[in-house]
Amino acid sequence: MVGIDATEWMMGLNFFYIGEPDIKRNSDEYALIQNLYKIDKTFMEKAAHAGSNRPVLHKLLRDAEAGDTLYVESFKAMAKSVFEFLRMIEQLHKSGLNLVSLQERLDTTTDEGKLRLAAFAELAKFERETARKRQREGIDLALAEKRPYGRPRAKITDELRKAYLTWKKGKITAVEAMRRAKVKRNTFYKLAKQLDEEFKGVSLFSTDS
Repeated sequence: MVGIDATEWMMGLNFFYIGEPDIKRNSDEYALIQNLYKIDKTFMEKAAHAGSNRPVLHKLLRDAEAGDTLYVESFKAMAKSVFEFLRMIEQLHKSGLNLVSLQERLDTTTDEGKLRLAAFAELAKFERETARKRQREGIDLALAEKRPYGRPRAKITDELRKAYLTWKKGKITAVEAMRRAKVKRNTFYKLAKQLDEEFKGVSLFSTDS
């Protein structure tokens, strides 16, 4: 290509990701970062998704190609926990994407940055393998003791049955029934179906409770 250096032509794109939009920040501050680091495109998470599963970030990572560089102001923009951060680093490492975190002064386009990224990736691998080992040990122990493993099944308690009946009579809302039964939404409706079968054909208005 005439007028374009071959090295520059082979370079990837620069993306700037904003995890939690700060309404107090001046737009000029973001513009300064974009100009200073020659950002090709900026991605901003919607306020409703900030701190959740970050759909914008995950789409960015899916669409980006090896050699592209992701710029963030801080690690906090990418993750809310060490475990989540390590998983993200591992994904970046496998995808061949570069990461530049301004606050932590990490630049994986440099030799020092590559070493730090590799160290983070190894730590993520270690954490994942340790978690799997603990899970396997828990299963083996449960099998040896002949007891069930995993999340215990929710049971229908007297509190739940009473809350269910009161709810069915229209005296309280479903939310209030969940509060009284001390169960979460999904569990409540799952057990409520079982109670529907239990009370099938029985008038719920024959007695007061």
